Amino acid sequence: MMVKRVKVTRVYEENYASKKPVVLNIGGARSTKSHSLAQLFIQLASIETKPGQHLNLGIMRKTMPALRKTAMRLTVDLLKQYGLYNEDHHNMSENWYELGGNRIQFLSVDEPAKIKSMEFHALWLEEMTEFTLDDFMVMQTRMSGPRVPGWTRPNQILGSMNPDDYNSWIRTQLMERKDVQVVHSTYRDNPFLSPTYVKLLEGLKEQDENYHSIYAMGEWGQAQHIIYTNWDTVNALPDAGDTIWGLDFGFNNPCALHETRIYDGELYHKEHLYESGLTTPTLIGRMKEIVPETRWSELFYADNAEPDRIEEICQAGFNCIPAEKAVHAGIDSVKRYREHITKDSVNFIKEQQSYQWKRDKNGVVLDEPVKFNDHFMDSKRYAVHSYVLQYGGGDPVETI
Repeated sequence: MMVKRVKVTRVYEENYASKKPVVLNIGGARSTKSHSLAQLFIQLASIETKPGQHLNLGIMRKTMPALRKTAMRLTVDLLKQYGLYNEDHHNMSENWYELGGNRIQFLSVDEPAKIKSMEFHALWLEEMTEFTLDDFMVMQTRMSGPRVPGWTRPNQILGSMNPDDYNSWIRTQLMERKDVQVVHSTYRDNPFLSPTYVKLLEGLKEQDENYHSIYAMGEWGQAQHIIYTNWDTVNALPDAGDTIWGLDFGFNNPCALHETRIYDGELYHKEHLYESGLTTPTLIGRMKEIVPETRWSELFYADNAEPDRIEEICQAGFNCIPAEKAVHAGIDSVKRYREHITKDSVNFIKEQQSYQWKRDKNGVVLDEPVKFNDHFMDSKRYAVHSYVLQYGGGDPVETI
């Protein structure tokens, strides 16, 4: 059972009350949809069952690296916050957690054998737009968990997503089904957002109507005029090549730290830190955890608007350098290269996929990117453009 009462939102209440076999949580940025589903699955796992009977609950994302950094981390953090976490009940090698005899299994599409061997009572698909219709149909065949006393819900698939693809199969083939409930949410459903972030979301209307529709209003849209298109994902960084780092400062917004390898005329990126609320001493502590001391002399290019923070990082032993921040020239420097991003760089990839040019009210595309969810896009530009100006950047591979 839950150890203490916790605050929930309307989004949680609607999911908790739903009796539909499929529940789609479609909403804008910071609308509490993921937080609410993590709370719901903890609540469901707290249902008392008889010995020998238990609930199988699944939390899933397309890939395991992405899951570890998002829904899995969120759920485990909430278990700890609520006083429900016991390390002895957490099998980290098999990625499951037991609560009161019930099991929450964390899994991904790249584990098909495991999926086919399981039967679920409830399954949460985080970032559901990453999944295909075929993925969803396979998941439906696994919603065969046997009836358990105390379980009064239908076996359910619950999805959470930003509506960033108007042509998605979710909108065209799933939303209108009678067995589907849609829980729509926006930032207005989150009473805990800072006024600064609310202002940022509301200000998207002046930058790009499409971004405002998706991320503020939680309405279906389509990313357009994407800036970076010549890239793919890889398993790991190469062992060779020049290494540079990019650092974008933040406090209410996340600090973003990434590593770039320039190898064989191409760029390889890996996300290392994406976290809000970091003071400079805390940031330095995180950097020391991430980067071995033998590598502190590598080039760390940081936002030159905060010289005091750069100086403090230098005094801690890092070779931290004020970056060249020219936006359009910096984007041009990056676009000289083909890019590769490690598959575990979840936030980096998400930004890369949606980073786009602004449009004015007449639909004219401007030579300026939309300023939203661009922390790694900034850190990447800082590092690559500064390196190109300082060292020539090597010989990029010709791109089409």
